[in-house]
Amino acid sequence: YRAFEFGLITRLSQLSERRISDIITVICHYLDKCKYQRSSYEDFMDAFIEDIKACQGKEDILCARWKENEYGSQSAVMLLRLLTSAYLQSHADDYMAFITEELIGSNQEQTPMQLFCQRNVECMGVESDQIHIVALCNALRCKVSIIYLDDSFSETTTPLVIGEALSDERDEILGNIPFPLASINMLYRPGH
Repeated sequence: YRAFEFGLITRLSQLSERRISDIITVICHYLDKCKYQRSSYEDFMDAFIEDIKACQGKEDILCARWKENEYGSQSAVMLLRLLTSAYLQSHADDYMAFITEELIGSNQEQTPMQLFCQRNVECMGVESDQIHIVALCNALRCKVSIIYLDDSFSETTTPLVIGEALSDERDEILGNIPFPLASINMLYRPGH
């Protein structure tokens, strides 16, 4: 989540204040519509907005802020986790086939997707998986290229691209977010 957040914030900070405000409004409306109380995410959103405003498109400024105050980066990670959870729950039919029973558990009062999100998405310290990345890319209409770094001696790498199939068509909920909102490049190293 942190690598995605870093790429997203540096891209968003290059947009106009009006465009950033529009995007934040759409995200808040979406979380509200998905039954998240504003009080459960507004502090995280405030820290996210502060990072966007401070960054000014300069990665070194964001690195310095996060080094100085880890709370800011943790807050934005939590915001992205809530957004991922909201998207997974509102599009559960699209994702249930990729969730195994041991990740869900059982509870008669909640749907399997709600349980999965509570245990595997909304909890800090839980590793993200491809399902998280795909849902977050769909929610924010982003493209992500992930280069897998391993110990092989190949001279070329083929990135895993997520969000490439998204179109400029309006989403039923996130229709006001332009496509692509951001194109983010990330490196993945096993065990990191």
